[in-house]
Amino acid sequence: MNINDDERLFWSKQTSSLHRSDDPAFYRRKAVEHSDLMTDEDRAAPCLDLGCGAGELLEQLRHFVNIKTGIDYSQSMLDIARKRLAGSGITLKNSDLFEYLPSSVEPTWMTTGAINQYMDPKLLRQFLQLFKNNSSALSLYLFDCVDPVRYAIYPFGLSYRSTQKPECNSLRSKLRFAAWHFRRGLVCIKLALGLSGRSGSKLGRTGMGYGFAPAEWRFFLESLDLTCEIVSSQFYEYRFHVIIHK
Repeated sequence: MNINDDERLFWSKQTSSLHRSDDPAFYRRKAVEHSDLMTDEDRAAPCLDLGCGAGELLEQLRHFVNIKTGIDYSQSMLDIARKRLAGSGITLKNSDLFEYLPSSVEPTWMTTGAINQYMDPKLLRQFLQLFKNNSSALSLYLFDCVDPVRYAIYPFGLSYRSTQKPECNSLRSKLRFAAWHFRRGLVCIKLALGLSGRSGSKLGRTGMGYGFAPAEWRFFLESLDLTCEIVSSQFYEYRFHVIIHK
């Protein structure tokens, strides 16, 4: 994938996709959620998983969806995925998306918190244009997009589960904690006032990439004469899914 150097370096060293839980039962529930949002035709058609990571979700999702190919740029995670998916018949590739996708033949594309989170607005628009121009590609499922507003405010109480507050014993830690909340508050104000335009929001922490509000996704897609359906995630307070059909 074409992402900035910091994010690329971060993910190139990982051996886990870093979801909220590393429990197979969690991935099974996620797989059911994602597959239920897909049409019968899209589940049955050859599917391409963009940014498959270490294959934790893919291992479960393949039981519901006809996934033929998984792509990721992180060799460390692909090495784990190859062991996890041995014998599955899924081809895993370390490939640049902008080189692979123009000639890809899979009708169904999907990504889970990858393409939709680690491309800046310019690259994201190029990716969506590439999807539109590929005559074989019919559906695009952008699972787990980050809503920057909900991401900014969920530590203040918007949570499906209780969370332990970080310890702030020293003056330095208290100041850092206050500054962290202040930055999140500025993001909320900026977005509420519409000051972010169509540029998305850098989420700050390395490994998180960008967040685009639902309205920003609609703007991107409408500018390309594409329409979408947006559905909230069942497992993340600050994420949602964008579903696109040609």
